Amino acid sequence: MSEFWLTITLMLTAVIGYFIGFYTWELKWIKKISSWIIVPLPFIVLLLIATPMVIENINGEIILYSAGYPTCLLMGFSVCIFLNRWDIWRKLRIDKAKKAAGWTKYDTKEKKGKK
Repeated sequence: MSEFWLTITLMLTAVIGYFIGFYTWELKWIKKISSWIIVPLPFIVLLLIATPMVIENINGEIILYSAGYPTCLLMGFSVCIFLNRWDIWRKLRIDKAKKAAGWTKYDTKEKKGKK
């Protein structure tokens, strides 16, 4: 397989992983998984798949094909989950800052100028 098609298929695998994460975000078991597991998960899978192959001196292309696709799939999944969690965290921080400043949901900038 040429390098161009390999790159395209690896990117498509990551996009598919992102969409899997996007459409399964509402499942409760995904929300319970800690971010400390979600973020390094692709690298853990890469190490678990590729390390025994490197130790046994298997051809590099075989290692790339067998470890690259699961790693990219989980990379897309973990990026999606991380971005969703970061967006929720950001919204909570903005709401907390507005509440501390005395803003409510229906306030406008005119109230901010009055003291």
